[in-house]
Amino acid sequence: MLLLLTALLTFPIITAAGGPSPQVGEPQGKIDKPAVKEDKTWVDVKKAKPVEPDKENLEKNKDIVKVYNEYWKAISEKDYKKTYSMESVDFRKKVSYDLYVERFKNAFIIKHVQPIKVTHLSEKEVIVRGLMRYALILATDRIDTIRTFDDKWVREDSILVHIKEKSKDVKN
Repeated sequence: MLLLLTALLTFPIITAAGGPSPQVGEPQGKIDKPAVKEDKTWVDVKKAKPVEPDKENLEKNKDIVKVYNEYWKAISEKDYKKTYSMESVDFRKKVSYDLYVERFKNAFIIKHVQPIKVTHLSEKEVIVRGLMRYALILATDRIDTIRTFDDKWVREDSILVHIKEKSKDVKN
C-alpha cells in the first residue's frame, strides 16, 4: 500500500494543456505578471478622469437630448408606462408591459444620467453616449457604480423611440 501511495504522489500528473504538471518546489517562471491578460477597460473609480459632455454637440442635438433626458428621468422615477411607450414598436410587440416592469423594477437604482455626446448613424438613427451613476441591488448587498453607455434611438414616423439593445455601432 505504501508503495502505491508513493507511486501516486510522485507520478507526474498530466494537465489540461497536455504536459506534466509542475512539481512542488519547481520554479514557476516569473510570478510578478498576471497569468491572464490584464483588462485595460477597467479603471478604479478613484483614479478615473471625469467624463466631460461635448456641450457643442449636445446643443446641436437638443431635440434628441430632450427626449433622452425625459426617458431616463422617467426610468429613474419608475414611470414605466411612459418609458414603455417610448420603446420601439418592435420591442413592444416582443415584450409585454408586465415583463418590462418586472425586468426594471428592482434591477438598479439610478442616481444620475447625463448625455455626453450624440452620434448620427443615419438620417433616422442616433447613438447617445451617456454617463450613469447607479446602484446595483444584489440579494445581500448594494454596489454603487458609474459607467458610460451607448443608447440607440431611431425615428419611427418622425417620433424618436428608444431601441432596447446593446449598441456596437459607436466606440469611445
